[in-house]
Amino acid sequence: MPITEKQREERKNHLGSSDMPCILGVSPYGNAYDVWLDKTNRLTPEQREKSWLDAGQLIEPAALRWAENELGPIRTEQENGDALFRKAQGFPLGSHADGEIISNGEPVEAKTGGAVGPVLEPFGAPGTDELPDRIIIQGHVHMLCWEKEICWVPVYLGGKGFFMYHINFDQELMCIIPDKSLEFWEEFVEKDIPPPDVIPSFAMAKRMKRVPKKTINIEHALAAVVNWLNSKESLRLAKDIKDGAEAEVLALLGDAEGGECSLGLITYLEQCCRTVKARELRDAYPDIYAQFENVSTFRIARFKKPKKKGFPI
Repeated sequence: MPITEKQREERKNHLGSSDMPCILGVSPYGNAYDVWLDKTNRLTPEQREKSWLDAGQLIEPAALRWAENELGPIRTEQENGDALFRKAQGFPLGSHADGEIISNGEPVEAKTGGAVGPVLEPFGAPGTDELPDRIIIQGHVHMLCWEKEICWVPVYLGGKGFFMYHINFDQELMCIIPDKSLEFWEEFVEKDIPPPDVIPSFAMAKRMKRVPKKTINIEHALAAVVNWLNSKESLRLAKDIKDGAEAEVLALLGDAEGGECSLGLITYLEQCCRTVKARELRDAYPDIYAQFENVSTFRIARFKKPKKKGFPI
């Protein structure tokens, strides 16, 4: 479930259940470098919410309520503030479980799957532990912190309904996770050194804090600059090729809105897009415009060729 701002601050002091899949390289949502940036306070706040996170925030509590039919009454963090937090003894690991079975204290991790979220992850047969690897790791972090040997996972699979899964204690993982968490914390977080052989995800690289007007020399990493420039040129060429191919297909349609072939149906239908004339609205009704104006900042990576003498500052 989405975490609160207080939990977000607390998680800077330990590794959470969603951090370990990134560190172990099994998460489609981040990697070890991303976690290092977060734990060393090198990221700016996110400026916009993701609709799939909103969906999770609404659906996952419902999954917990549904799970009570099979597991019995469940205590949730929404009902108990910060009561559902546990920290592992001797390791920099913490667990904010979504729920706790009142009768036996076993942790519950609610999830959404299928059509919900930017990544389509595989979920196997309900009633088993056939879950994505990142969820298996998360479940073991919960078990380690809660000192239990099972973690229950109620899942809402988009368009199908609610299903129950479980994660059983695996001795090998229970050895790997604590050791890797301690290694990561001591070698990278405490020493303030980024993990080697990995680069941050694009989303996190864009959120890295910057010092205004600061320029550094990156001659030692010239290959990365060349790779970026070449990729930009390849993208431009690919767009030109795509536009030319699309123009040829549209010309084949003539005055028709569709064309059939053995591969399928191509359509070119008229669309409708509604927009607001922002400038006219601001001039005519400045007070109303000010109430709904949303200002956001962003950065754009650009390349400037050097001048004859020195580099532009």
